Amino acid sequence: MNKTECINTLRQELKGWPGEVLENTMWACESKFVDGMVNGRGDLEVAASLPQPHLTRKLCQPKYRT
Repeated sequence: MNKTECINTLRQELKGWPGEVLENTMWACESKFVDGMVNGRGDLEVAASLPQPHLTRKLCQPKYRT
C-alpha cells in the first residue's frame, strides 16, 4: 500500500468519527510519511510500518461508534 492508498483507506475506515478526531488522526498519519521521507524511507516502507487502517477503527470503535 502506498501513501495515497493508506490515507484514503484510513479516511474511509474512520468515516463517521467526530471531525476533530478524524482530522487529528489524519494529520498524525501524514506526519509519519513526512518523517519517513526526511529519514530516507519510501511510502511503501512507511505504510507497512503503520497499523492497518481497519485495526485503527476496531481499536477505537468503542469510543467513536457510527
